[in-house]
Amino acid sequence: MLREVEMHMSSVWLILLVSLFAPQLAVAQIKISQDELTVALLALPRDLRAEATVFSFATDGRRIEHRVGTNGFACRTDDRTTVGLSLLCYQESLLPYESRRRQLANSEKDLPFTQVLERLEQEVASGDLSFPQTASRYYLNAPDGCFDSKTGTLCGGAKRFYELVTPWETGASLGLPEEEGSGPWLMFAGGIMAHVMVELPPEGG
Repeated sequence: MLREVEMHMSSVWLILLVSLFAPQLAVAQIKISQDELTVALLALPRDLRAEATVFSFATDGRRIEHRVGTNGFACRTDDRTTVGLSLLCYQESLLPYESRRRQLANSEKDLPFTQVLERLEQEVASGDLSFPQTASRYYLNAPDGCFDSKTGTLCGGAKRFYELVTPWETGASLGLPEEEGSGPWLMFAGGIMAHVMVELPPEGG
C-alpha cells in the first residue's frame, strides 16, 4: 500500500512539473529557418558571425536560443515589432540588461521609454541588475525586403553601426558631439546606456 502511495505521489509531482515547465520547454524548442539565422547575423562583421549565438526574446524577457555560439557575441533575430529589418548583436555581458528591458517594455506597455531607462538605471545602481563597465554592440536597420537571400546582399538603404557602450559618459568627457554628424557621436549622453555610434559600411550575408 505504501509503495502504491509513493508511486501515485511521484506521478502527481511529474504531472505538476510538466504543467509548470511545459511552456518554457515549448519556447526553447522554437526553430528558425536558415534564412532567418543568416539575417540575424548581418549586423556583425563577417569574421564574428560563424561563432555567435543567435536568439530571440520571449514576451517575459527570457532568452530563446536558436544557436549556441562560442565567441561571446549574441545576435537577436529581426525585431518584427518594428518596420523593416532591425538587427542587434552585442557582447553577452549586456544580456541581463537587455532581457530586463524587454521584460519591462512588454509588461508595462504604457511606460514611456525614458521611464523604462530610469527604472533600469535604478536597478543597476541598487545592484539588482548587472551591467558591464563597457561593451560592444553592432546594429543594422534596413527597409523591408532589403536582404536578397539568393545573392546574400543588402540593398543600398541598409545602415550599419558599431556602438561602444560607455556608461555615464558625456560628449564633453569623451570629446565627441552628442548629435549625429559626419563622424562618431555619443547617444544617451550621461546615462547608463551612453554609447559611441560609428557608422560602418553595410555588408551582405
